[in-house]
Amino acid sequence: KSRNIKKINGNYFSDWILKQLPSYVSDINDDLIITTTLNLGLQKKVNSILKKVILNFRKSKNVHNGAVLILSLDGAVLAMAGGKNYSKSQFNRVTQAYRQPGSAFKPIIYLSGLEDGLTPNSMIFDGPIKIDDWEPKNFDKRFRGQVDMKTGLAYSINSVAVRIAKKVGLKKIRETSNRLGIVSPMPTDLSIALGTAELTLMELVASYAPFANGGFGVLP
Repeated sequence: KSRNIKKINGNYFSDWILKQLPSYVSDINDDLIITTTLNLGLQKKVNSILKKVILNFRKSKNVHNGAVLILSLDGAVLAMAGGKNYSKSQFNRVTQAYRQPGSAFKPIIYLSGLEDGLTPNSMIFDGPIKIDDWEPKNFDKRFRGQVDMKTGLAYSINSVAVRIAKKVGLKKIRETSNRLGIVSPMPTDLSIALGTAELTLMELVASYAPFANGGFGVLP
């Protein structure tokens, strides 16, 4: 099985598994049989798709590398690509690279709002907002006036996310993030609403599982 993993470039996954072993087994000299959750067919497809995406956007978006992580709803890692070429770079961009998630973080803001008493039909004002010297704009450069939370999330409206974050407060957002498995430090200002925290891809993907599995936190 280990030879098959290497053949389809599952080395990033293998490295991740090996680093965890000391937490599960003591120092022994016997051979070990380790059963994992990696789906070899899916891993092969992930590697191919990642390379194609990087190639397609290399010039237009200045993309030179990337990462992919696929989890089952209970947290099982089905595929992991920590980069386009393991032989050239063993740096695992799934577990070691910290990036700003941007709007991918907004569902956590909305969840904090729901737990604070808002509902999907709660009306939030989509309009200019200024916090000290910061004036966040919407991606499409326009405002819609009063919109419900469902619309705010569906269209990823920045001003709505910021207003929800301001209402619930940074402490609540940090607590929600921690419960979903995000342990990286959070920003200390409302830019957190637009995803300015620096997270690993593994943290972000794992935080999404409870949205799909009925609210149960997972450990990848």
